[in-house]
Amino acid sequence: MIEPVAPVGFQMRKEIDTLAVGLDAFPAYIYKFNFDFKWDSGLGDKVEQYLNDTKELIKKNKLTDPEADGGVSSIHWNYSNSIASVASSNKGGDYGEHPFGLPKDWPEFAEFYQYMNYILGLVCEEWGYNSSWDRKITESWMNVHPEGAWTTEHHHQNVMFATSAYIKKPNNSGNFLVRNPLEILKKSEPTDTSYWRDEMYWAPIEVETGDVLIFPGWLTHKTEVSRSEEKRYILSTNYVPIRSVD
Repeated sequence: MIEPVAPVGFQMRKEIDTLAVGLDAFPAYIYKFNFDFKWDSGLGDKVEQYLNDTKELIKKNKLTDPEADGGVSSIHWNYSNSIASVASSNKGGDYGEHPFGLPKDWPEFAEFYQYMNYILGLVCEEWGYNSSWDRKITESWMNVHPEGAWTTEHHHQNVMFATSAYIKKPNNSGNFLVRNPLEILKKSEPTDTSYWRDEMYWAPIEVETGDVLIFPGWLTHKTEVSRSEEKRYILSTNYVPIRSVD
């Protein structure tokens, strides 16, 4: 008789998991680690001020981004001096820089970014990248999601590494969702209609406070709607490779 098994990850293990082992011949394309951001050491107040100022910037300049139903993204500060910006609906313009600067330059995140660079060097080796190349941060921003808010479906084109760090993740505030990159191939398989009806090509990645996700920029993703009365805060960063020529 098969004994009941405990939950693994996000879902309860199925009978197939007790009889056979699913194998993946290639490295994972999503990595997760945990980092203590020390939210209560004063970081929380600074983040709240930064995002409140961002909300005013968005309202004043009528900017748009992937955030929905009350979500706010500081991505726009990365393009404050651009003539045209996809992140701000190609409206662009010079609205200056925030006094705090971009999150990548905050002293509160210095230790995190140093550790992140080390982790990315290890991921480079797994993904077949040249780990000796510099990894330049092209954008860094934060999102906040009050109850009912979420990030809509999108990807980060031409980005070597996309990262999402849950610097504060209350209970019931939703998880990270990824779209099956092999979805196009599922259309040649004898999938049941329920696969498409129930959108089984989306899969949740369970996250909690301090969890950091690393994934390639081409991976389509979004978040679940937050159902928490507390706000969810996410720090995101994009990296591109820089090869120096002597």
